[in-house]
Amino acid sequence: MAATTEIGWADSTTNFWIGCTKVSDACRDCYAILIAANLGVGWGDDAPRHRTSEQEWRAPLRWNAMHDRGQTHMIVNRKSVPVPVWVFGNSLSDFFDNQVPPEWREEAWQVIRKTPLLRWLLLTKRTPNVLKMLPTDWDGGRNYRHVTIIASVCNQAEFDRDVPRLVALKAHGVRSIGLSIEPQLGPVSIIGCPEARELDWIIGGGESAHLMTPRKYLLAWPRLLIEQCHTFGIPYFHKQLGSFAFDGERRIRTKHPAGADPDEWPVELRVQEMSRIYDQEPPALHSLHCFSGERGDVGAGGGAADYAVSADGEPRGHRIEASAGGGLNSLVKSRGGGAKQVARQRNGGSEHAVCGIEESIHLHRPNRRGASFA
Repeated sequence: MAATTEIGWADSTTNFWIGCTKVSDACRDCYAILIAANLGVGWGDDAPRHRTSEQEWRAPLRWNAMHDRGQTHMIVNRKSVPVPVWVFGNSLSDFFDNQVPPEWREEAWQVIRKTPLLRWLLLTKRTPNVLKMLPTDWDGGRNYRHVTIIASVCNQAEFDRDVPRLVALKAHGVRSIGLSIEPQLGPVSIIGCPEARELDWIIGGGESAHLMTPRKYLLAWPRLLIEQCHTFGIPYFHKQLGSFAFDGERRIRTKHPAGADPDEWPVELRVQEMSRIYDQEPPALHSLHCFSGERGDVGAGGGAADYAVSADGEPRGHRIEASAGGGLNSLVKSRGGGAKQVARQRNGGSEHAVCGIEESIHLHRPNRRGASFA
């Protein structure tokens, strides 16, 4: 369990168990294999899946309870961080792995059902398993409207194979579906697939180095996806360039080892949109009414503003202090609850932003149409 995560499209991760088997070329250098090895957990068909601690299983219940009482921040390692909303379930395994004892998965579903104020992201390379592994109390999806099923693909062949299967899940009550094309190992076009219009979200990115040499990632690939997602009205989240990116014949070298710092990307790739599936959801469905930026002080001559408003319009009194010239830029928005924090250091100053997760996160960067979202 991680109450915070460096995975840009999630606030936190929860692992009910650890372990998996490689089923795709994209699994060749999976980051989870190294993490599992450091934890003493094996990998592959012959390695038993490792069930995690009760503390891990209870963490989402605690986060949900915090939201239920209107708490927006919590202390992690002596730092105040937003209470997670977008939770990546089983980041060190596949939730729909058929090697997992079925009773574990049923228990995990019950934790998910009891945490409706979280937005669960379940990523899988085993899309055909989803229907037969839904919980016994699925009830046409009515009990799990806060769950997104994300299919992971790496090339056009996997896209063409899995997108129709993924979209078919909507007929069985899966409210929200997404696609992760990361690591992307070849060009992918979504235009030729009629079902692609039904996707609620697409994530993309290049391969990062772990135990093996990363494979080439051409920037023409995300440029195409961004353009096509815009055409179809699908939110696109560009996660990283990876460790071996090329713009034409030119190698793109970044300070971040996985190329995950948007400041190092070409401006047209700085697109990090969250799913808009919850945009029209009435605030009453979530007792998470507000969130706010943490207090920041930097530079001299700064002004101060209290700008923290709940979804029901009630001020919460959280304070943000910003320096006009000290490099701090604070942005707080609230649209129906939820939080997505982006914080990074640049030029010796602090840049801190907290945005409503229903909105695109193009913080202090132009989007592909040249508009500013800050």
